[in-house]
Amino acid sequence: IRLDQIHRQSEDSSIISLAHSVNQGLIEESILQKQADRSFIRLEDQQIIPGLLKTVEQAMLKGMDLIKDIQVLVPLYKGEVGINAINQKMQDQFNPGAGREIKHLTRVFRVNDKVIQLVNRSEKMVMNGDIGYILSLNSEDGEYFGLTVMFDFGPVDYKLDELEDLAHAYAISIHKSQGSEYELVILPFFYKYYVMLKRKLIYTGITRAKKYLVMLGNLDAFRFGIRDVEIKRKTKL
Repeated sequence: IRLDQIHRQSEDSSIISLAHSVNQGLIEESILQKQADRSFIRLEDQQIIPGLLKTVEQAMLKGMDLIKDIQVLVPLYKGEVGINAINQKMQDQFNPGAGREIKHLTRVFRVNDKVIQLVNRSEKMVMNGDIGYILSLNSEDGEYFGLTVMFDFGPVDYKLDELEDLAHAYAISIHKSQGSEYELVILPFFYKYYVMLKRKLIYTGITRAKKYLVMLGNLDAFRFGIRDVEIKRKTKL
């Protein structure tokens, strides 16, 4: 049985037609034409991060919420255009803080930071992939001992030695986004993502967008990605 009917978007959504063409390894002739619910902005590599930040800023000016509505999806974690680097730039721009912060390894946590849970913690009722925001930094006698994250289901407390369970979530991996949906999805395309750029991954990223999809970057990287199909692994599982 092949499931080929998409229900996340409205029936007249151009995101659906794009998703179907990607699934077939085709590029629509209208890929660069701005649609009501999607666009592809061609940018040179050095323009992609500034363009991404500007896109987020414009969406927020239109009333979209950075925590609930807007999600940047990226294939890779490391490198100058990876998830970690983009998260740091987005935090610097949209949540610079007022001096109150907790430093953990290479990361800095501030009130209102968008964060994601990385492992299942059934005792806390929080699971891998849950996204929330930092509600408070908790201190006693001037020393921080942890923080509290507000998820959809309520607040969860973290001690300092539990912060490895969290990562910033302004940008997350396409893999982590599976099963989720967002009002606005922003998908950057760099050639430096080539190791991970595969048709199924691009399809997954595109179809996370419920109302709006903004793709930006290198059209050739997009074209390269949808032509590359994952090899079916032969395992003993």
